[in-house]
Amino acid sequence: MKRSKLWSYFKKEGDGNVICTICNKRVKTSGNTSNLASHMKHKHPEDCDVDDKSLDKSQRKLTECGGTSSSLSRSAGVSVNLQTSDESAKPPETSVDTVEASCSSAVVVFPTTKPATPNTSANTPKIKQAFENVYQYSKGGAKYDRITDAIAYFIAVDNRPFYAVEGKGFRHLIKELAPLYKVPCRETIKAKIDKKYDTLSKFVAHKLKNVDYFSLTTDIWTETLTNTGYLGLTVHFLQQNELQSVTIGVFELEESHTGEYIGQQLTGILRSWNIDTEKVMAFVTDSGANMVKAIRETFGAHKHIPCFAHMINRVAEEAIRKTSGLSDIIEHVRNIVKYVKKRQDMTLELKRKQIESKIPDEKALKVILDVKTRWNSMYYMLERFLDLAPYISDIIFCKIDAPTMLTAVQLNTIKDVAYVMRPLEAMTREASAERYVTISKIVPMVSCAIDQYKELGVTSTIADELKRNITLEIEKRFGHLEYNMLLAVSTLLDPRFKNLHFKKPEACAKAMSRIRKFISEYKSAVTASSTSSEDEEKVEFDFWKYHKSLAHTQIKRKKTDGDDELTLYLSAPVNTLKVNVLETWQEMQGVYPNLFKVAMCHLPIVATSVPSERLFSKAGATITQSRNRLHGSRLSKLLFLSSIAGTKYWN
Repeated sequence: MKRSKLWSYFKKEGDGNVICTICNKRVKTSGNTSNLASHMKHKHPEDCDVDDKSLDKSQRKLTECGGTSSSLSRSAGVSVNLQTSDESAKPPETSVDTVEASCSSAVVVFPTTKPATPNTSANTPKIKQAFENVYQYSKGGAKYDRITDAIAYFIAVDNRPFYAVEGKGFRHLIKELAPLYKVPCRETIKAKIDKKYDTLSKFVAHKLKNVDYFSLTTDIWTETLTNTGYLGLTVHFLQQNELQSVTIGVFELEESHTGEYIGQQLTGILRSWNIDTEKVMAFVTDSGANMVKAIRETFGAHKHIPCFAHMINRVAEEAIRKTSGLSDIIEHVRNIVKYVKKRQDMTLELKRKQIESKIPDEKALKVILDVKTRWNSMYYMLERFLDLAPYISDIIFCKIDAPTMLTAVQLNTIKDVAYVMRPLEAMTREASAERYVTISKIVPMVSCAIDQYKELGVTSTIADELKRNITLEIEKRFGHLEYNMLLAVSTLLDPRFKNLHFKKPEACAKAMSRIRKFISEYKSAVTASSTSSEDEEKVEFDFWKYHKSLAHTQIKRKKTDGDDELTLYLSAPVNTLKVNVLETWQEMQGVYPNLFKVAMCHLPIVATSVPSERLFSKAGATITQSRNRLHGSRLSKLLFLSSIAGTKYWN
């Protein structure tokens, strides 16, 4: 029986195993060539095209000694040249002795020497390097520390439970990424979190010590699983011309939430972080009586700012409540949304209807159910319901147990109601940002909202009544805002607004007087602490200093002896809404040096306590059914690390 050519690629080892002469891999065989053929087909398909007829006796003798023509030529570094009728193609010269094996169709050149064993030393690490790799992934090694630190980052940022590191899938992932790394147990990760917190909290506390002014947001949250109250505190400040925020604590409250107790807790938290209360420009809280009392009695009424988002929420809730018939229509929409949302077949049918209307699958919409404590979620529910109303109407028409669909008149009312609520939603969104200046927008936004409602026209009787009620609530709750010095001064010092939106001249004059008082205090402080030129800080070179001076002081040609920095500043045109306020003030610093200092301590104040609410959203995700025993101190550590994750502080 003719021997299969596949055996020319393998060398018998014994015990039913053979060695591939191409890749040196061990293949098991019981005497047949099934496994051999499978190996060649999947691993070396390019070597499976050799015809048995082309193998003469000398060629087979060579292959039986340990290799095929192709593999031997590769091992010796010699190419195989098949000479055909084209005489121009000649075999390359080689440095080894060769023997010719002729056949009817080709001349194949083979090395006469035994093929060399593949050189794997280039790819095999040295013993010293191998030991170093093992050490790097062992406890105490650099790579071990980096991976463990990354796992701690993963736990803190994504609000994962500590037992996640013991999960089968997580360990499989780490094994694939770093086979030499041994995943630590949850207790080790807890210790890593504690150590990371100790290091970073000291570092951040040192940084905060060098900050001149702060604003803080605070709120209380009750965790429903354990019925435990927590006090959250976030600090906001300006550093290198950028607004920064850090969560400095979520602390478990062990007593009744009285104003006095809350004030004591806030004082203790600030003391533990070495934050001087004199540097705190403002506390932003909701309108809860205990929170207001805590700030006013502990730190002073002049440092309290009510959360603007909560005030808008109260405006919307009261206006809706006072508008006859509106609550019933909203409840009707809510019932339809609940019906569609709780049934999977309805959700799928709603999606199918949209696709049939040529809407792409990825852009198909779902209904939105509101959260009664947040008025803007109700606005989003109504807006989405109007978009999906034609499809919902077709679906629930055939359902016996479905709520009745709104009439055309009711749909028109909902459309007008959403139109009336749009300015309130825009105000909430503008005021809730953290990465740009918001405190100076409050007075201008209220002014713009009042003007919007004067010009806004609707056809629905209910919507028209809602518009009047909103206008009355805005005047009732926001009419005194211009007399809040923190808000008024911030608005004046925003180059986009200045004094354009002040409706009460006496409030504007009072704010201007307050600014001049600040400037006078700064000048006195500079005079009292004047130093020699040797102690002065080195001024950074600014090539465009002259240009900035020209750009911001064109009004100087009209200057009189009675003009001061504030007068010159207010006389200049306002900037566009798109400018970066903090960058603009950096450019104007040389022109209004004292006014710049006043601006830098007021503009970083945030307008809402939304950062604290977002903090508690993270806290709710951190404390789950599987983590309901998480101790308050560790919760505080996790949320602190989460707040600085991704910033330069973490590394």
